[in-house]
Amino acid sequence: MTVSHHHLEGHAGHHNLHHDDFSKEHHKKEELSAAEKLRDEVHMRPKPSPDKQSAKPGASEAIGMAGVAGIAATADSTTTKSPPTDTTKRSLSDVVQDHIDLFDSDKDGKITKLELTRAAAKHGLDNETMETIVTLERNYNDLAALNKDNPPPWLPKFLMQTIYGDEPLTMADLKMYKNIDMDLQQANSDLVVGVNNSILRARAQEEKKQELFDQNGEISPAAVQQGDVGDCSFLAPLASLATTPEGRDMIKKMIHPEGDGYTVTFGDGQSAWVEKPTPAETAIYAGNSGSGLWPAVLEKAYAKILGRKNNEEKASQFAADGCEGKGPMKTLVGDLKTFSINPADKNNEELHKELLEMSSNSVMMAAGTGANPDTMRSQNIAATVEQVDDKGTPIAGSPPVDICGHHVYCVDHYDGNSKMVYLRNPHGASQLLRLPLNTFRQAFCGFSVAKNPQSK
Repeated sequence: MTVSHHHLEGHAGHHNLHHDDFSKEHHKKEELSAAEKLRDEVHMRPKPSPDKQSAKPGASEAIGMAGVAGIAATADSTTTKSPPTDTTKRSLSDVVQDHIDLFDSDKDGKITKLELTRAAAKHGLDNETMETIVTLERNYNDLAALNKDNPPPWLPKFLMQTIYGDEPLTMADLKMYKNIDMDLQQANSDLVVGVNNSILRARAQEEKKQELFDQNGEISPAAVQQGDVGDCSFLAPLASLATTPEGRDMIKKMIHPEGDGYTVTFGDGQSAWVEKPTPAETAIYAGNSGSGLWPAVLEKAYAKILGRKNNEEKASQFAADGCEGKGPMKTLVGDLKTFSINPADKNNEELHKELLEMSSNSVMMAAGTGANPDTMRSQNIAATVEQVDDKGTPIAGSPPVDICGHHVYCVDHYDGNSKMVYLRNPHGASQLLRLPLNTFRQAFCGFSVAKNPQSK
């Protein structure tokens, strides 16, 4: 399996976790049209006065605060506005310059990912600064490429990153972006839209209650919302663990409030103390969906544990994980019995029997894809995947759903009568997907389960 890695260090502790860029590009395209319509709404707000640094945005910014989830519904009834011409709006470069000690802590003229990671972990930041940290982190490589040989602003994200690679971000890049953003002819640039979407995501986190569990003190798989770190191999099994009573009980026992943070002890006995995630961290990493911070707390602790390993140990673990992330599963459940198969090695009847047996009394199930997206499109897999509600009823008007390549999904359950597999994507685990057994066999290269601790 071909895997790229996202390397972050520092206090937040995110290290070398799997990326799944195809899926994020797919989600960005879905947001593109609405984000363009609301472009005027999501620009950086004017600099707050010193006595109002932490004040909530006013009513005029309610659309921005609604977050990505509410954009589409709002956009249909919103009059499309021309791109802004108000030069008093705050640019990324202006915000960074005002807080240069935060963004360039070593004063070397470069803003590194390490510095952004440390900045994101700071508590008490005003909203404007928090939004800027999130925006720089989520668009780092594309912004950093701007002042290198002057690439055209309309260059697609994946090509910009391929051509210019990982370049350090500088003030010159941010000043060039300011010029692009003010140029009305470049208002539909991929980069401009990506920046605006990042601001929307950051603002969506500002109003969320920072509670560990939901308002009823409960746990649900809908709380899992993968961010920019490609750790689907951890978050997909975690979402699955949240689908069973036994799994939810295990999650609650892992997390113990202590001081200004939490001590997390995973099922395999590994333990780490982490600070409470900040709104900036939940906008970059595992998001606060409104159903509790517990996924972000566990993700942060898991990253901290990975950070203790040397590169050789990490490489060995990634190689052993398989495409469905067996390593994170063992971390979560410890010495529970785990079983794995490759669906592609079975015919439909063999796979049906295996799934019935393996899913019986399971506490956690995950499956990973191995085929690349182009291969899966050629097999017309998306045409067989449906979005359904929790009762299994297809959601009227929902579009076909792509199954992403090199990505790990939560397996919610298997219906042996209809021979349908039900999945949740960690990018938004509140959404339930249904696909036929044969599609599952074609698209997935690994399926693993952990048995209920009370099963024989």
